Amino acid sequence: MLLLVLDRSEKTLKVIEVSRDTMIDISVYDASGSFLAKSKAQIALQYAYGNSTRKSSQLMKNTVSDLFYGIPVNGVITLDIEGLSKIVDAVGGVRIVVPDDYSVIDPAFTTGTEVVMDGSTLYDVVMRGAGEYIYTDVKAEELKCLSNYGYEEEMNTISGKMQAGPDHDEFYPDESKLYEIVLKLFYKSIDK
Repeated sequence: MLLLVLDRSEKTLKVIEVSRDTMIDISVYDASGSFLAKSKAQIALQYAYGNSTRKSSQLMKNTVSDLFYGIPVNGVITLDIEGLSKIVDAVGGVRIVVPDDYSVIDPAFTTGTEVVMDGSTLYDVVMRGAGEYIYTDVKAEELKCLSNYGYEEEMNTISGKMQAGPDHDEFYPDESKLYEIVLKLFYKSIDK
C-alpha cells in the first residue's frame, strides 16, 4: 500500500510505503456488517471486512489513520489487479529484473532476466482480481491539482521486523522509526 502525503503549502507530494503484512488492530465485522471486535492482523485484511468497495475503503482509511497515530486519511484510491493490468498496458508494460527464479510461472522468468510485463502477464503472475477494478472518494479536481505538486522520488519506508507467523508473514513496525516518519512528514518544527 502507498500513502501519499501532500504538503499544500510547499506543493509537494511524498510517498510512504506500508507493508500489507503490517500487524495492527483491525475492525472485525460479521456477514451482516455488524461490528464484532478488534483483532491483531495484517493491515491488508481490513479491506475484506467491508461489504462493499466503499465500506472496505473507509475501513482501510480508518486503519491506516490508526497506524499513523490518528493522522486523518482524507481520500482513497483502491485498485485491484485488473485495474493495475490496465494501467500497465496503458504505459506500454513494465520493465523488471526478475529477482528470483519464477520459471514455474513463465519460462522467461529466470533470476536476473530483464523482462517487460504487459497487463495480461502481470495479471497471471499476481492473481485473478474480482469486482470493479478501481474505487475512489477523491474528486477529479483534487486529482487534477496533483499535477501542480512536486514529487519527492525517495520512497519513505517503515522500518521494522518481518517474521513468519502461524499462517502468514507478519511485519511489526519499529514504533520509534514510525513516529519519526510521522513527525518528519506531517509536522513542521517551530523555532522558539
